[in-house]
Amino acid sequence: MRRAIRALTARPGFTIVAVATLALGFGVNAAVFSLTRTVLLRPLPYRDADRLVQVNQTFVGRPGLGQSRRPITSTGALMSRLLKRPRSSGACSST
Repeated sequence: MRRAIRALTARPGFTIVAVATLALGFGVNAAVFSLTRTVLLRPLPYRDADRLVQVNQTFVGRPGLGQSRRPITSTGALMSRLLKRPRSSGACSST
């Protein structure tokens, strides 16, 4: 231990760079861990968060172009529901 301290005090430039590198590494590690914990590991602030889902529409393109997926918006879901609703003929039936 004495030898290491003597070597570090003999070269102060190297010592400053080494200490600064270690401090920067520890700081970045702590920041990344905090961000990861906040974004990925903390539970969502909703009741029954494990039951949340995302509904996607899949559009099949021309052969060779593949498929595209995108989330359904509330307007898209309403239009889809309206377009699939059976329509009445508009004529009244007499009984």
